[in-house]
Amino acid sequence: MRLVFALIASICRGLQYTFLEKLLVKMPIISIFLISSIINAIFFALVAWLGHFEINLKAVRNDKSTLRLFILVTVTFLIASIIIVFAIKGKNATTAGLVEISYPIFIILFSYIFLKNYSISRATILGGILIFAGIGIIYIFNR
Repeated sequence: MRLVFALIASICRGLQYTFLEKLLVKMPIISIFLISSIINAIFFALVAWLGHFEINLKAVRNDKSTLRLFILVTVTFLIASIIIVFAIKGKNATTAGLVEISYPIFIILFSYIFLKNYSISRATILGGILIFAGIGIIYIFNR
């Protein structure tokens, strides 16, 4: 089921970037983020309320490690979201998306550095090299 979820997320991200490229011509970036954030907040508040999900603010407030992780996740999410929108606006959704697919390399790198996850195989290294080679080709031919 994880593979299905990942594939659906990938399809949705592709649709989002494609439509975002068109929307950026019609609306300012700040308006897109503000309205999207309001809609997301309402949606997740309703899901939490209707689904009787516990919103555990005590974990964030009482545990400094959890608070730091929460802040890091939030800040990196905001930065990534803003930067990809500027990349799409600067070139196009196709090029921005193709370069963004290099993020698995950084997941491997940061997992190794911060989580001491040493599950790097030759196939993983080869895949990373191929991803960067692909990005190089995209860069060279899209000048």
